[in-house]
Amino acid sequence: MPRSDISQWIVHSGGKKVIDAVRANLGLSRRDVRHTTGVLRDHGNLSSGSFLFSYERLQADHCVGNGDYGVLMTMGPGSTIEMALISW
Repeated sequence: MPRSDISQWIVHSGGKKVIDAVRANLGLSRRDVRHTTGVLRDHGNLSSGSFLFSYERLQADHCVGNGDYGVLMTMGPGSTIEMALISW
């Protein structure tokens, strides 16, 4: 699946440097990670469960359509990264 088919990105809000690195490496825009940066701004780093707060904002934004694809990404201790591809 090409990256361009993924319309929603929910990323662990582990800090500005983490979000910037994910953006740079995946070619994402600020808009792509707006829910994540909003959680970081409003609540700080909520650890690996922070993506659930970002997902809640995504749902409240009503910007997802049937058949859209999204990626949920969280990071754990060390260099652990968990990801899931989802569709609505």
